[in-house]
Amino acid sequence: MERITATEARLGLARVLDRVDAGERITITRDGTDAAVLVASWEAELLADLVEIWRERQPPYTDDEVLRPILEALARIDVSELIVMGGGGRRSAGI
Repeated sequence: MERITATEARLGLARVLDRVDAGERITITRDGTDAAVLVASWEAELLADLVEIWRERQPPYTDDEVLRPILEALARIDVSELIVMGGGGRRSAGI
């Protein structure tokens, strides 16, 4: 995954979006710290779908040491705030 600065992303936004739409993941940094990861819209939609499915289903195991950190991480994801932009990227098969 390539890393670029926020300035580089701003100055070359059209090229960055073309690369992301083609399937690349690009990390944008600000002051040397990761600020965002750009992914294709189909990938963001798939992530949102997976989070919703995970939340709706009971896992087949109950090992709290394994399950607790996963559930805590999923609870912090607000899928309503995922920004999904249209584009020509391919969509993976439905779940």
